[in-house]
Amino acid sequence: MKRFVIQLIQDPKLYQYIVVGGISAIADISLFLLLRNHLEYHYLILATMSFFFATLVNYLLCNHFVFKQKQLRSTKARLALTYMVSGVGLIIHHSCLFLAFEWLMMPIVISKIFAMGIAFGWNFLSRKHLVFKSA
Repeated sequence: MKRFVIQLIQDPKLYQYIVVGGISAIADISLFLLLRNHLEYHYLILATMSFFFATLVNYLLCNHFVFKQKQLRSTKARLALTYMVSGVGLIIHHSCLFLAFEWLMMPIVISKIFAMGIAFGWNFLSRKHLVFKSA
């Protein structure tokens, strides 16, 4: 486990993904708040909508800036896999969002940021090892 953490910290892709993840997070939160102000849907529905948009932003940025090397999979396969692993990320995200907002009674924006932070680890590792696996 110690070796894994050290390798992770030394991986330059992690830091590139932090920037990409930050941009995706801004897209996610911005759209979430915009939808929350204009639509009267349940917050988990709005979070799903903003999450899917942010996943597309994340895929495009990862594809062009983080995982630029020759890829094992085609563009369509990578996009499909991105949404598949993001489905797991969405479950992680929504579980944390629900827990923070409903049980811990944290403000919605803080709950959203908390949920995004927890899902971040899964998102990076799944993209690195499953979606954007080098040829």
